[in-house]
Amino acid sequence: MQLKPRKPAAGLNAKSANSSAAHTSHTNITHRREIPVAAGQTVVVTPRLSPLYKTIIWFSFILNALLLILLLSGALMGLRVYRQYRAVVAAVADKLDSTGAVGQTIKGIATNAQQGPSGAAQAADQALALTQQKIGVLTGAVEGLQNATIKATIPIDQQVPVALQVGVDQDTTVVLTQPVTIRAPAHIDFPGGGGNLNTTVTLSLPTGFPLPIHLNMTIPVKDQKIQVKFDQPVTIPLKDTELAGPFAQLHELLKPLGDLFKPAH
Repeated sequence: MQLKPRKPAAGLNAKSANSSAAHTSHTNITHRREIPVAAGQTVVVTPRLSPLYKTIIWFSFILNALLLILLLSGALMGLRVYRQYRAVVAAVADKLDSTGAVGQTIKGIATNAQQGPSGAAQAADQALALTQQKIGVLTGAVEGLQNATIKATIPIDQQVPVALQVGVDQDTTVVLTQPVTIRAPAHIDFPGGGGNLNTTVTLSLPTGFPLPIHLNMTIPVKDQKIQVKFDQPVTIPLKDTELAGPFAQLHELLKPLGDLFKPAH
């Protein structure tokens, strides 16, 4: 603040000057004022801003200019992204099968996106609904797989090695495959007191002659293989297999997406 006397005041002492300066400290510093100090005499007060105030004003101006530039840049970037989004959706829709449900939905979204902001909002709602539907279908499919069972018929055709002792104790009949001659000593008593005779008897058994016998033995079986061949039906719950872990991880991965795109009630 600078004091400029318009007319020199005769007899103006230091006390009146100090009183005037103290009075001007309570006035508005943004206006030029004339302060009377004596009869017919005034003091002109010209306000001057300190360097600190000037720095604050310039800083505020520069900050506002930067904010304005950022807002304009954000608006231009958003417009550019909107145009790219609209072009990409249109390109994808053109490549999809127009007869399919998904293709028709994407084409509808692309058409709405090309109709300005209101159409873009409608397209966003349609895209959200489509995403909710597909995530729901995918989540349901994963849950179905977790509760599914594997039903199949497994053909068994294997050579099984055998090593065991087989006990046999039974009556049976065997048939001769060739003639058999039997020689045995015999004691013959003649009837009527005719005496007796010790001799040798020879018997000839023809081929095909049946002989009843009794078997009582243990048959060792080793280094043998038995042919095993049959069809075995099986039912395996998927949750009891090694696939349970990956499907559980996939379900946990889809759960946050389902919660994120869950329709608001």
